[in-house]
Amino acid sequence: MHGRHTRLVFSIDFFKEQLAKARESGINPAVTEELSRILTGGSAVLEEEGKEAPCLTSDDVKHLWERAVRRTKKVGAHVHRRITDMFDRFLNVQRAIRNDDRDSFGGGFRIVAEMPLGTELGKGRADLVVFRRETAPAGLRTLWRPVMVVEIKSRCGFKWYMVPERRSSLSRKRYGMVQRVVPRFRLSLRPLSPSEWEQVVDGIPEPNTVIQLDTYAEALSEAFGSIAHLDSPPRVIRATLVIDPTDENRKSRSMIQSFLLSALESCLTEDLSQSRTAYNVSRDGLRPRMALVVHSQEYSPNYGQPQVPQEWKPPYDPLIGAGTRARRFILYVSAASPTSAGLSAAWIARHHHGLQTIHEFREASPDLRVFWLDMANEFPTPTLAEARLRARGREAENSLSDAVKVTFRSIEFKQLFADIQTYLYSDGPMVDLSAVLGDQVKQPRMLVVSGWDIIDSSTPSPYRTRMNRLLAEIVDQLPDDEQTIILWLSRPVKYERRTPIYSTNCFIPVRDTSPLLGELDEIIWNLPCGPEQVIYPDSWQRPSTSKSPMFDDIRIVVAQSLQGFETSLIHIPALRHWSAKFRTEEYNHSKKEIPEPREHAVPGAGIRERIRSLALTLIPWLVDLWPDTHLSPDVNLSDSLRNSLDEIHDSAEGLTVTRRSLSREPTDVPSLLNRLQYRPPRTRGGKAFADIFLGQINAHRLYRARQQSKSKPRPSYPKTFEPPKLRIASFGQMVCSEDADQPLYIVALEDPENPARVLVGFLNSYVQIRTDGLQWAESRISEQVDDIQQVMSSGHRFSLALQQDDEGWLLWQKDSERSDWTFESTIDIIRGRTIGSTAMIRAIRYLPSSDSVTQYTSDIRFPANLTGRLDKAVARILKHIRQQKEVSVKLSWTDNGCTVDFKTGDDVLDTVEHLYTSNLVETLTLTRGGFPVNLSSGHLVVWDRFRDIDYGEVSLLIDVSQTFIPATTEIGLPAKLSDLLCLPEGEELEFQLSHERDECPLFSGQGEDHGRCWRLSLVGENEAVSRIFCGFLTDREVFLRIGSKSVVFGSKVYPIKVDVPSALQQEGMVFRESPLIRKILQRNGVRASPLKPGAYLQAAQQEWEISVTIRDDWLTWVAVSTLTGENWKNRAFTYELQVVRELSDILDELWGYIISEIPEKFIHNSELQKARLRGILEKRGLSDALLQVRLEATMKRRILTVEARRTGNGDEMIDSISWELPRRVKGDHLIDSIVQRLEEGTWARFDVVNKEEFFETLDRLLD
Repeated sequence: MHGRHTRLVFSIDFFKEQLAKARESGINPAVTEELSRILTGGSAVLEEEGKEAPCLTSDDVKHLWERAVRRTKKVGAHVHRRITDMFDRFLNVQRAIRNDDRDSFGGGFRIVAEMPLGTELGKGRADLVVFRRETAPAGLRTLWRPVMVVEIKSRCGFKWYMVPERRSSLSRKRYGMVQRVVPRFRLSLRPLSPSEWEQVVDGIPEPNTVIQLDTYAEALSEAFGSIAHLDSPPRVIRATLVIDPTDENRKSRSMIQSFLLSALESCLTEDLSQSRTAYNVSRDGLRPRMALVVHSQEYSPNYGQPQVPQEWKPPYDPLIGAGTRARRFILYVSAASPTSAGLSAAWIARHHHGLQTIHEFREASPDLRVFWLDMANEFPTPTLAEARLRARGREAENSLSDAVKVTFRSIEFKQLFADIQTYLYSDGPMVDLSAVLGDQVKQPRMLVVSGWDIIDSSTPSPYRTRMNRLLAEIVDQLPDDEQTIILWLSRPVKYERRTPIYSTNCFIPVRDTSPLLGELDEIIWNLPCGPEQVIYPDSWQRPSTSKSPMFDDIRIVVAQSLQGFETSLIHIPALRHWSAKFRTEEYNHSKKEIPEPREHAVPGAGIRERIRSLALTLIPWLVDLWPDTHLSPDVNLSDSLRNSLDEIHDSAEGLTVTRRSLSREPTDVPSLLNRLQYRPPRTRGGKAFADIFLGQINAHRLYRARQQSKSKPRPSYPKTFEPPKLRIASFGQMVCSEDADQPLYIVALEDPENPARVLVGFLNSYVQIRTDGLQWAESRISEQVDDIQQVMSSGHRFSLALQQDDEGWLLWQKDSERSDWTFESTIDIIRGRTIGSTAMIRAIRYLPSSDSVTQYTSDIRFPANLTGRLDKAVARILKHIRQQKEVSVKLSWTDNGCTVDFKTGDDVLDTVEHLYTSNLVETLTLTRGGFPVNLSSGHLVVWDRFRDIDYGEVSLLIDVSQTFIPATTEIGLPAKLSDLLCLPEGEELEFQLSHERDECPLFSGQGEDHGRCWRLSLVGENEAVSRIFCGFLTDREVFLRIGSKSVVFGSKVYPIKVDVPSALQQEGMVFRESPLIRKILQRNGVRASPLKPGAYLQAAQQEWEISVTIRDDWLTWVAVSTLTGENWKNRAFTYELQVVRELSDILDELWGYIISEIPEKFIHNSELQKARLRGILEKRGLSDALLQVRLEATMKRRILTVEARRTGNGDEMIDSISWELPRRVKGDHLIDSIVQRLEEGTWARFDVVNKEEFFETLDRLLD
């Protein structure tokens, strides 16, 4: 029976061994003799057939083993669930590593249960993973590094005995044969003996556990290395937590968190590469049978990154954006307890109290008209609605009050289910609420919306795109005026954080991508009561826990608004004993009267207060948002919740953790059969067990063979449902201003990845290109709100369409005056902050387009009702921006760190204290991408990290906060701000950056982008710096080394100087092909637009095209690269036009200036461009022929002015001359001067059409 790989053999020798052990244990001899009798004989059936007559066979051994296996799995599942219910759960490991929500333990550790992992052996779930909040090696960001993965194992013993079971047989009775009495086995748990427990611990881990945990650890390391950009990520500690279920109770479970973290601290500081290590725990004399066995493994404890506890995080607030609509929008959500009765109880509570809420509004406004929009066909007929909402009087104690019934009868139910189904599955028209509601007079009205949660949970994935668009349309179509109240009934959404009080995930009102977010003005929470063991912890004696509410019919209502929240208890009569109806034993005896629970009628004041505070653990972010809330004058809510959680997770104070080394290889573990012991029950009712059952068993037990092999392949059936191939397309509009001097382009379009969301971007230019490029949107538009509203009302509109392509999204555009759509470019959209159902566009990336794309099409139909929705989205963005406060950020440095003040003028809105560098950098960069920040004081603020931060004494943080390097590198900042302040400045480090063509994958044809082909060299000798900084690097590695103006190396701050070639010359073009290298250029005063990787290979073929513009008498020319689209020397050149000169002279002189700047051989098609330039000058009116002009003379205050105006061109003045005349002037001399100018001077090219008239006028003025 022993051995780690021994195959089980079921033999009757098992009972013989059990008999010998029972005799050694001093069990009643009569009982052991009875076991000996049926083991060696006593079978009347077999005696009749002339065979050996034992009543126990090898089949009984197998049956007993199978019973023990099933019981072990069941007990292990219960233990596993009770432990994992205490910790958070994440959807994937990437979210656990990146997610920086407030950690529950406050010490920089996070324990995650049931972590989904994708490994090389397939998908799996790690029982427990411990994460440690650490700084990345650069010291600029914090990540949650997985440090330990734990497998939970339960090991227990069993005791068994037999009772006689009579098997009646008519045939045996007919033939006068003895009726069969067979043994029936009873099995129960027993604690392991000290020696058995030691054997179990010494035998951990088992071979399959080693493989499993090694695979999980490798997957965790790879996930962290991928996010942290580490080639060799630190290894994860593997350990097994083994527990004896008979010794597992609330007190032992409360130690697990502190036990794991204490053992982990020991592991992180000691060398684990030698042997297995076992940790045991005790507190106040209690030594639970629980051990953590750390596997034999190679692990380096000196990872070198400091642990960083979280200091501050902006609180989550789902009411951001409230008040942007005229209507009043109330979201009513009811949470379910994690039991089979939870969902139905939540539905009843939601609608029961929802009707009471409607009644309260009707009482406040008697002329309020109530419409109920039923989306899921829950109330198809008035009779069914009356029955489901318990508005009938059949069960008076469970039905609504008479006043609420009157309100119910006044509600007008409107059915939307058929229209929704038609739109989702039959490609029908969009649901039109105006047609459903009809024409209404202007009066107060309430729209109650229900059933969307059912639609959301039942819609298959191929149709969810249409479903999201439908929800956005319904929200937009809901009336928006001050007389409208929306009451939206739904279920909340679970998120990663978990509450051990309820053994379930915590809730948020809606998903972050829901169109409802940003529309809400109030939220009403309807929460279940906590289970009995947390309501009455002192009187709960059972080792297991319950999940059913202590009081089914008592619910907690939390009314949340912008001013805070209030809690109250309500009574739902229909939920009385609701959970009991879902228990099998109660359901089978449902006609019996269910006993009244203890203290059910009216719980005491202290219990009521505890019920209210514990319910808020389901929505802990609400307490974080309003931390100073008091349930009573003497009880702070935050302190009350902290004390309640301490009852679940004991602190490490008083905890004793002992460590002992085990042999390197696990020993053999007693098999399950060896952990079975024959132990009959003790005396009952004054009679001995042996006296009752002695001598009754007279036959062996028969077992039926399995009717079907479980390994047989199941029959497969053809699929009857094939999801349709939906064409993904989204539409939008671009509104352009008419002002050419201050262009403004407003882009609003459906998010192609989530059509329920509208993307809005504000651009100061619109790039109509079909090559690579990145166009950034304006991030600060608070000063342009009025201009944007003006453009939206009077600007020119273009329709946009996005269609999916293998390389990106095809952008099509159509002018309102044309019928065809024009292909513009292949783009990718970079998203910024999200405000409810609207998200900001940070940038538009233009990608290379395939030559096979059609340039024109008329096969696109723009939705007729989309324009209004897009305009509403822009209006919501603008209204939300008006609500934001632009603040300045001031850092005040202390001996230990710094305080961050958020200020508007001289008023300080909030203050945050930081001790760690990474936390400070993350706070300063919270608004990157234009995201507003919700301060703890409740203010919604935004700041520009490039202009609005006053760093005070330490300017070293300017570069890192503006750049924000979200990765790791060998070079960085000290973990603590106190160390940063003390760093002295070293000498300047000068680097040279070059590109090595021979190392470039683009040059060798081995890749489509640059690799380790950037060479960084140090000017001067410094071996330590060269070893870390220099060599062949990727662009990311270069940027992480010299991306800022200074760097911390060793214990000093070194200024950095970088020498790079000009990015406009051919040899420097390659530096523009990497966005990170281009940032380095910008830091060093070189501004250049991006180039496609590999463009430098065509640098030798680069030519320049001349482009000119003329305004007044000045000609401006630029030379544009045919390769990059950039201007020569990144500047424009000017030339003064003298129209009095001949065109040939002007052209020769101008062309000479151009080729003095750019050699003529580099000018693309120079002869053609020179001819084009001549044509432009001719259109300006220049020529080699005489100019026909009119001469006009005027006299004002003895100043004679003669103007030459060109005829046929609006009498444009092309030249003028003035004389100040003395009192006595000789007119002949002045006339001779003018004649000389006309014949030989600058006016010789003038053909004066009014010469005689001019001289007559001149004579008259001179006289």
